[in-house]
Amino acid sequence: MILNPPLVPSRKNMPARFLVIEDDDEWAAMIRLWLKQAGWSDVEHCVSLDSGWRSLRSGKFDLVVLDLQLGNSNGFDLCERIRKNPDTRKLPIVVLTDDRHRRNAGLLRGADQFVAKTPNGAEFLAAVQSILRRRDLNEGVSRFTGLSLIPESREVRYGDENPVKLPPKLFRLLWLLAEIMPGPISKEKLARGLSTHSGSVIRVAGLSLLVKRLRDSLPKSLADRIVAIQGFGYLIIDPNS
Repeated sequence: MILNPPLVPSRKNMPARFLVIEDDDEWAAMIRLWLKQAGWSDVEHCVSLDSGWRSLRSGKFDLVVLDLQLGNSNGFDLCERIRKNPDTRKLPIVVLTDDRHRRNAGLLRGADQFVAKTPNGAEFLAAVQSILRRRDLNEGVSRFTGLSLIPESREVRYGDENPVKLPPKLFRLLWLLAEIMPGPISKEKLARGLSTHSGSVIRVAGLSLLVKRLRDSLPKSLADRIVAIQGFGYLIIDPNS
């Protein structure tokens, strides 16, 4: 089997962790390649439904890629198990199959998307990106490069670090920095953005203290990426740079 690259543009996607349950090593390698080309490298591979379920119970994943037929096992059984368990019931599932006639049955049993097994990864990656984007909208998550911000709870998620909840003003400050990442934002624009949001005047002279408070509130791995540009403003260094 030839591992053809997907016919989609290379792009930087938000970090996500995938569980691929596939008993064909060549197909598993192809899926890893497609995901890597799209910017996702955190992929765990299992070859059976039992090992896949154990991984799901012991780790946190953003999406499951499931081959429908694994030896004598039926992938729909795992779909149902995932949907019935409160810890995994919201986990997106992409099913790989050559049998389009089983699509309706699969959707009823818990699959989110069906993708045909072809050497072209464009349909697969489009399905993955669509599912993750829809999940973020449902959860109210705004994602920037390497960073997830949840306005409703003012929660910050970064890599494998523990989530952090920020006060309103510091959350807005981080949002303004992330919104323009990887470019810099001037002190004047930061002050205007903070003043408009808080309803009180934020002066340029007070920004350095606010930025220090923000850094002190964040995981060190993220705080170290917030840097000052002398005579201009601040930026968050792109983690992919």
